[in-house]
Amino acid sequence: MPKNYTCAVWYYRYHSPRYELFETEQDAAEDAYYMTETGECSVSGVQFADGRTVSVKEWQAYADVVAAAEAEREASARAAEAPTPQPVKPARVVTDPFGGIALDIRDGDPDWLGR
Repeated sequence: MPKNYTCAVWYYRYHSPRYELFETEQDAAEDAYYMTETGECSVSGVQFADGRTVSVKEWQAYADVVAAAEAEREASARAAEAPTPQPVKPARVVTDPFGGIALDIRDGDPDWLGR
């Protein structure tokens, strides 16, 4: 069954105009962002099935993808800067009542555990 293309991203690669067809504007915007971010090419804009064209500078769906990517990058940077949680230190050492092996238990576990 043939695909139902609704738009095309126009771009330049090696100084030659090219296009890629897409079923949804969202897919087109995401792919255009990827092409630009990787430096693979220079995106000019999008053309819709009705013939209208939108420059990449005025393309709202593309701007939304860029904003979401920037927000994700910022969140990742903040997460990387956040202090690393320290491992939970054992509250005490107990003896396994069945095997007699000593082990650490977590803080907050019942007092009767391992006695």
